[in-house]
Amino acid sequence: ILFYGGFELAQDDRQLRWIIQVLLTVYFVAALAGVAQDVFGFAPIYFRPAIHSENYTRVTGPLKNFNDYASFLVPIFPISIVLLMQWNKKRRSVLAFLILLVSLSSFVLYRSLSRGAIIAMIISLFVLVSFFKFRKVAYAGLTVLTGLLWFAPLRMSLRFRELLQSSLSSTNERILLIDTAISMIKASPMFGLGINTYSINFPIYRPKNYPG
Repeated sequence: ILFYGGFELAQDDRQLRWIIQVLLTVYFVAALAGVAQDVFGFAPIYFRPAIHSENYTRVTGPLKNFNDYASFLVPIFPISIVLLMQWNKKRRSVLAFLILLVSLSSFVLYRSLSRGAIIAMIISLFVLVSFFKFRKVAYAGLTVLTGLLWFAPLRMSLRFRELLQSSLSSTNERILLIDTAISMIKASPMFGLGINTYSINFPIYRPKNYPG
C-alpha cells in the first residue's frame, strides 16, 4: 500500500526513482539479515536468532516471526521482474544488483519455510505474467516451479506435503482459530472486541474441541 501510495505522490521521475531505490535498499538489507541469520545463527539487526524446531530451522531476519518475514519479502519478486524488463543495457550494475537481490530474497524465503508466503509469491507471479506477451511460456515455467516445490526432495516440499497429513499439519489448528475469530465477530459485529484483544478473548470464544 505504501509502495503504490508513493507512486501516486511522486511528482516526477526523479522522485519515483528515489522511492524505488529506497524500497530496494530496504529489501536488500532485510534479505542480507536473513542470510546472516542462517549462516551465523543470528541476524545483525536486533541480533535475533533463527528459530529451531524439532525438524526445521527457520530464519526470521530482522522480524520476530518467520511468516511475517517471508510475507514482507514477497512483493520484491514481481517488482524486481518489472524492473528487470525495463533494464537499461548500459547500466550493468543495476542488473547485477537486481539479480543479487532476487537471489538473496529467494534463498531466505526458502529458508523461512513459509508455505503461505511462497504460495503468495507464485500467485503474484501468475497474475503479473498474465499481462505479458509471452504469458504461455511464463505459465509453463511457473507450473514447473510449483511442481518442484511439491514433488522435489526438498524441505519445503515436505512442508507442503504435510498439509495432507493431519497429524503433522497445522491446518486443523488454523481452522479452529478461524472459527474462534468468527465467533468473536458474531459476538460484536459492529464494534469488535477491541484492538489486539484476540488472545485475551480467546479462552471465552475458543471451540470446545480446541486442544489444551
